[in-house]
Amino acid sequence: MDSIIDYIKTYGSRPIDVLPFTEVDSLILCQLSYLKYDGLLPAITDNKPGMTLAQLTESTGFEGLFEDKRYAKMNRALFLAASESRRFGQMLLNNHINMVDSSWELQFSAMTFLFETGLFYLAYRGTDETLVGWKEDFNMALFTPIPAQEKSLQYLNAIARITHGKFLIGGHSKGGNLAVYASSKCHEDVQERILTVYNHDGPGFPQGTIPETVGFRRVAGRIRKYMPHSSIVGMLMESNEPYDIIECRKFGILQHDPFNWIVEGTAFRRVSNVYDHVAVKDASINRWINEMTDEEKHVFVETLYSVLTASGATTLLDFMTGWRFHSKAMYEAIEAADPKTKDLLMKIFANLFDCLQDTMMIKVEEHIQPGWRKLKDVIEKWQDSD
Repeated sequence: MDSIIDYIKTYGSRPIDVLPFTEVDSLILCQLSYLKYDGLLPAITDNKPGMTLAQLTESTGFEGLFEDKRYAKMNRALFLAASESRRFGQMLLNNHINMVDSSWELQFSAMTFLFETGLFYLAYRGTDETLVGWKEDFNMALFTPIPAQEKSLQYLNAIARITHGKFLIGGHSKGGNLAVYASSKCHEDVQERILTVYNHDGPGFPQGTIPETVGFRRVAGRIRKYMPHSSIVGMLMESNEPYDIIECRKFGILQHDPFNWIVEGTAFRRVSNVYDHVAVKDASINRWINEMTDEEKHVFVETLYSVLTASGATTLLDFMTGWRFHSKAMYEAIEAADPKTKDLLMKIFANLFDCLQDTMMIKVEEHIQPGWRKLKDVIEKWQDSD
């Protein structure tokens, strides 16, 4: 079962003009966009040529690239394998931007990769380890646009002004959503330059928003969406984007991790369908979201975030490692909520359980064999006559 790192070891000797750009290349660049390039890469306004991976390995800030301790080991292995390869070693990393602003509930980062052939890839970073980044994910499933989506469009327009020719665009997780949003909202002249939009397990959009626009329809045929077979993130508000289902070496939320996606040759290994129990859960959650009022959505997100930040944690790593220590502060934050908020939260979660139960019953009935269905009908008639 090969990984994206194994792919580099096997095909890294082949440049882009020998082996054309692949879907696996896209995921590799998206994962590289998660590294901490602050102070190392030029910004758009710097008007500089960028740096290669090899040059970054020699910079004084090299170790800072791997500050995210969750994936430090794998990110380092990926970076080094790519830097030593012919395929990725000479590409230029440039136009980096990273913005985190809790007051605006914004976590946004993007960059470009330029290959020697002139092909360039615009990558949007997904959710990082900050809690405000995860709050933004909740907002994304409930409202459009959110600040990161607006920034993604601004970034695409800025890159389009300083470059020429065709290009690729993509992202993993939230980054995939941003790639679809920006490519759908940009001017038609920019859309004509987009070759492919790669959405690696990114969430969809609320009903009646982006998938209903003319801009989305113009680029829809160029969108490539990939989701693991027990996808959680990518199935949130999933709609109007055909997708391929990828086999992974792990289960549950761990399938969201690109290092667990199975590579077969120059592509991901496909499977036939999303796991049934996951599809039931995701359908329930999406129905729950669609049935909430705007007030309920705001209360849910704001209360959840206030409870998490009451612990004093600012990153997901802080929160997970200090779970026992933070639990008291979280409990006190829930208790401190006003009665109306508490009542509304109870209603919201009660509706979630109702949606789960109703969806489960529908799925069960869809799979009842004819013999059992007939027996069920007989029992129901017997009950009615009684």
